[in-house]
Amino acid sequence: MKNLFVIFLVWIVASGCANTFNKKKTKIVDGKISSYNEDLSVFRPKFDKQEEVAEQKQEQATEVSDPGKDPKSVNTEVNAILDRVAERNKNASEAQGYRIQLWAGNSKAEFEGAKGYILQFFPELEIYASYSQPTYRIKVGDFLSKMSTEKYFSSIKSRFSSARIIADKIDLKKSLDLK
Repeated sequence: MKNLFVIFLVWIVASGCANTFNKKKTKIVDGKISSYNEDLSVFRPKFDKQEEVAEQKQEQATEVSDPGKDPKSVNTEVNAILDRVAERNKNASEAQGYRIQLWAGNSKAEFEGAKGYILQFFPELEIYASYSQPTYRIKVGDFLSKMSTEKYFSSIKSRFSSARIIADKIDLKKSLDLK
């Protein structure tokens, strides 16, 4: 009687652990799962094809009848916007760009020497000298891109070890003249 009860208990536990909802086909090779298949189509939403086709036809009819969607009018609108942007850019004098700060310090003699060096060897670069007590600073150039700044920076770095590239507002007309 006791053995029958144990067998019945084992049968109930085994049948309770059996997975009857998900029919999975899993292959385990060398302790690793090599393939896994499960049918999830019962969870996918179902759509009526005829409703979808009717909605697409209605959208196409609306697009054709809407005069604002005519490709020629869209091109006209885009051209008008581009003309306004071009006009605004003509009036712009400053932009975000890069300069090389080649020297900063307290000595006026070194400040004048650095300024003279730039005037002698890089006359095409614009010099921006500033004095905020007690510090003198020299920035040079108006560069739109960091890549164009690097060309001058490598030459200046050999003479001024403390030189660095900084982001600054630049004069657009001077930056476009600089080659």
